[in-house]
Amino acid sequence: MQKKKIMAITLIIVFLTIFIIVLNHLLRKSTGLESVSDESYRDQLSKIGMSNGWNNITEDDIKKHLIASKDFSNQKVKDYFAGTVVNQDTLDFFRHLDGLFQDSQDLADNLEKAHKYLYSVLPARQASEMMDLYNKYLTMQINYHNTKKNKEIPGTPEEAIANLYKQQEERRAIFSKENADIIFGAGVKTDEYFIRRNAVVADSNMNGLEKERKLSILNESMWGSTTAPFDENSTPYQRYQEKLQLYLNDFSVLRTEEEKEALKQRLQRETLSPEQIQGLADVESQVAEEKKIREQYFVQEKEILNDPSITQETKDMKIRELQDATFGEEAEAFRRGQAIQKETEQLTKGSLTHQP
Repeated sequence: MQKKKIMAITLIIVFLTIFIIVLNHLLRKSTGLESVSDESYRDQLSKIGMSNGWNNITEDDIKKHLIASKDFSNQKVKDYFAGTVVNQDTLDFFRHLDGLFQDSQDLADNLEKAHKYLYSVLPARQASEMMDLYNKYLTMQINYHNTKKNKEIPGTPEEAIANLYKQQEERRAIFSKENADIIFGAGVKTDEYFIRRNAVVADSNMNGLEKERKLSILNESMWGSTTAPFDENSTPYQRYQEKLQLYLNDFSVLRTEEEKEALKQRLQRETLSPEQIQGLADVESQVAEEKKIREQYFVQEKEILNDPSITQETKDMKIRELQDATFGEEAEAFRRGQAIQKETEQLTKGSLTHQP
């Protein structure tokens, strides 16, 4: 009897355990928690990150890399490279030098001008070290440009990332691993991030919730945070547009406009304030109204153009009156736009008909 009780209790425990596991799986799936696929993705990124030294490249490195233009006045150059000539400013300085001497006749001429300049703004030791690095950089760029035309465009994200790694290995062979990773590492990590991010966004086999989870894992793996450095200054409207992009697959499978509108409103609530949602609605309403006005105009314009009972001169007059009545103060701008469009179409047709 006692054995039967123990067996019954054991069966109940086993049943409850299975039930809890199944329920937990369903809840994880419905609430957006990580799946087995997500865990595998995290492990994969962790291994890649360790082998490529992601952790050695900080958010500050990335922010420096993304600065559009830097001040390379003589004093700033001294400040940037007071301690070492290999840092996060080195690559931008290479490009600055290349721009300064872009009228050079050849490599030797460029290097001669760079030599005079560097020794005029840096102490001899730093100038010599920078000159050596710049020589390597220019030679590498020339070789890359000469072989680029023979390289195939990558067909997959994996191929594009493999090309990134290959190019970085070539730099390491030229500059040393340590120097190449300091000079070019932030650019490689940034490029790899966007390749991986775009691969997730464009994946037609994932819904929006899955994509959000994957991007969160990607950001955490590469940046140590669920937000990438590039997204810190993004506006609510930009975040909403990104959400729409992530949920394109979801919109495509929804059958009714009501379902699509409900999903759109949900995404708006997740990214926009009530005031911003109302502002967006006002803009969309205005755009829709302008579209309706233009559509009505072109219907009426077509009726005038197809009227066989009036002359071309009368048609032109009636169309102009219709434009004034429809667009008011914007009529002249509309006419200019139409004229430009017509000229563009004629040029396009002409170029097509004269193709060999």
